[in-house]
Amino acid sequence: MGPNKIIQFYNIIFPITNFYSFFFNFSSFMKKIKNEKLSSILFIEIAEILNEEVRYIKKNFLVTLMKVNINSNMNRIKVYINIYPFLDKEIIYFIRSKSRFYRKLLSKRLRYRVKKVPKLDFRVIYNN
Repeated sequence: MGPNKIIQFYNIIFPITNFYSFFFNFSSFMKKIKNEKLSSILFIEIAEILNEEVRYIKKNFLVTLMKVNINSNMNRIKVYINIYPFLDKEIIYFIRSKSRFYRKLLSKRLRYRVKKVPKLDFRVIYNN
């Protein structure tokens, strides 16, 4: 195999590998956009569910949703909440124990937009 054959082979293969590298970077970019859209939809729906459910536990507490993170493989949602006026363990325990129920409510609300609703993992951001 002479040097001319190697150059010809390189000119044939290089554009193909360049296309594949562009395609995979583009697909990861689209996955990131999809993840952001889904997290914004989930943020709104989880906030509404928490607003409806927590008011029946204790009347003088406010539970706010701070942030929603979705794993890259979309099997778990990390939901960050804050409790006002002070941290109450009973509310945290209640919310974490009802996470399956909240997941079921999410699947009913998002049944035409999302195929599978990931597991919910509630985490607390402490007050300053």
